[in-house]
Amino acid sequence: MTTRPILRLAVSNNHPANAPVGRWQGHDPVFFHKSQIRIGTKLQYFGRIDHGEVWEVTEIKTYRFAKTGRVITRKVEVVEKLSDDIVLMRGNNWRQVSFAYLSYAAVWRIAP
Repeated sequence: MTTRPILRLAVSNNHPANAPVGRWQGHDPVFFHKSQIRIGTKLQYFGRIDHGEVWEVTEIKTYRFAKTGRVITRKVEVVEKLSDDIVLMRGNNWRQVSFAYLSYAAVWRIAP
């Protein structure tokens, strides 16, 4: 009879001393948190095209609805909402993606 291997925890669930009070979900290198993305953060792309290329966050845009029903856009330094748009640059190329896609698609990782 063979035994199953013991699974090991891949992330740290220990609450760091300098972390803000609240629910702590640990560090995860694949599915990152909005507090980890700010202007200047470098992200590495692991997709089929341009595999391994490093992109830089150059702009973050957040949206809200005014009482009149208009959509108001403003630029921020760090991600505030899941729906925020992130502008990434690599040389003369740029992409605008939502934070929801960026954090959930496992093809993007924070560059070392």
